[in-house]
Amino acid sequence: MIHYYRINDAGQLDTVSTADLADWIHLESASEAEMLEIIESYDLPPDYLYSTLDPDEVSRAEHLEQENVEQPVLILFLYPLSAAAKSDPGNFHTRALSIILLPKLVITCSAVNPLFMDDLANNRFERVSDLEDIHGIIIEVAWRIASSFVLASKEVRTQMDQLQSKLQKSTKTEHLLKLAALDKSIIYLNTAIEENNLILKKMSQLPYLTHGEQEKAWLHDVMVENHQASCMSAQTRRMLAQLDATFSSIIQNNLNVIMKVLTSLTIIITIPTIISGYWGMNVNLPFMHHELSFAFILILTVVLMIVAIYLLRRKDLL
Repeated sequence: MIHYYRINDAGQLDTVSTADLADWIHLESASEAEMLEIIESYDLPPDYLYSTLDPDEVSRAEHLEQENVEQPVLILFLYPLSAAAKSDPGNFHTRALSIILLPKLVITCSAVNPLFMDDLANNRFERVSDLEDIHGIIIEVAWRIASSFVLASKEVRTQMDQLQSKLQKSTKTEHLLKLAALDKSIIYLNTAIEENNLILKKMSQLPYLTHGEQEKAWLHDVMVENHQASCMSAQTRRMLAQLDATFSSIIQNNLNVIMKVLTSLTIIITIPTIISGYWGMNVNLPFMHHELSFAFILILTVVLMIVAIYLLRRKDLL
């Protein structure tokens, strides 16, 4: 689906019906035919839009270092996307959002529409106070992506804290699988944030994006927000690694305790087996003709088992 927006005199976005009137064109889960239409209309390299279809795409930029926008500029950001239903929060992966800057037009494209795009279309801006030109749209999108990573990192940390309290009481397989999913999510987030940060640093040096003090301040805020997301994700990743190591040690220790107890029980059970084996042989043995021989053997077995239990407990083996 292709959406067309125009910046009105009040610095707000209005929906328009044709590309000729638009300052911003957004492709939401567009088909290849719709992408091809935009590519041919504005003479764009096909990968500027098709890259958003690749789930393994990385952040990158092309033709960014220009004094003026003579060639189409590509800024490809990664943004977090929840990979699970509400019943299993904290599971994230990343997808690509393509931003193409032309002299008087900005085009955005995403295979899976980010939630914040609806906010922008309805003039719910968080960082850009008013839209003087199309560059404000780019800065607002960059801000929303950085904020999304902050929220995603918080969600992963919340799920980690809840999981830690559950793992203290139980080491069920489902809890360990959830921990592995959080590890995977934070790796996705941390990698994408670091890649986006390189693009933001380049953007901060572009005269056509930061031609005014207000734009410089907005972009600085975006970089600060992305730095916060980077610190949060890195810290969460370290805590998850520590949690993994801790509970691996706990599981290993529990296994050692079980094996220790089983070994001690085996030693105790072996005592009557050995005694019955000796006195069960078809040869002359002490007390074999005594009327209380069975009682003597039984008492000896019990005494030896009690002694074994005492010695094992003394060595903390039982």
